[in-house]
Amino acid sequence: MIVQATQLSFVYENESRFEVGENISLKTSGIFATVTAVTPGDRNILKNFDLDNGQRDSFYDIGSIVRKPGALAPTGRLLITFSFFSHGAGDYFSVDSYSGAVDYDAIPSFDSPSKGKLELKYLALAHFGIHDKPYLLIENAKESIEVWIKFVTNLPNLSDDEAAKVLTEWLVSNYKFLGIDENTIENYINNSHFEMQIQGIRNYLTK
Repeated sequence: MIVQATQLSFVYENESRFEVGENISLKTSGIFATVTAVTPGDRNILKNFDLDNGQRDSFYDIGSIVRKPGALAPTGRLLITFSFFSHGAGDYFSVDSYSGAVDYDAIPSFDSPSKGKLELKYLALAHFGIHDKPYLLIENAKESIEVWIKFVTNLPNLSDDEAAKVLTEWLVSNYKFLGIDENTIENYINNSHFEMQIQGIRNYLTK
């Protein structure tokens, strides 16, 4: 919603419509006003597009809209309104990640190209994709952290940068041994900051 001195620009998100003489109150700004006129806006061309929400089997990508085959290309600028979840702290998503954002029954599903429709309230998503036992994933994560700490402890007297390279090579070899596909490994490695993790572990060990 765009607010000007005496005018609001908005997008309807349901079937309700404003009427002249109606009193309105804006939730965030607290502005209170009476509707004196409603002017029709631009056409809703949502039907011309498909939504790619960015979800993949092994990671969350950037979302986008894709024009449907045969649909006319828009000639002007598009105004797009959308709802989304903000990524907080942590390295995985589980049913608890949606607490306070939506009710349990409203947690969305994911249409996986390889596994079909999946209800996210029953799953956890982490570096290596979809897991059907979220709390087992947490226990595995704890074990992984302990293994990392032990590995860093046994490293020779290397700089953080050198130690990060050794850690990366060790992780890649282990993940390949576990049968994790190369695209997933590459995505994880490219989006991780191992030098920072080395620094964090070493700071933890010196406390």
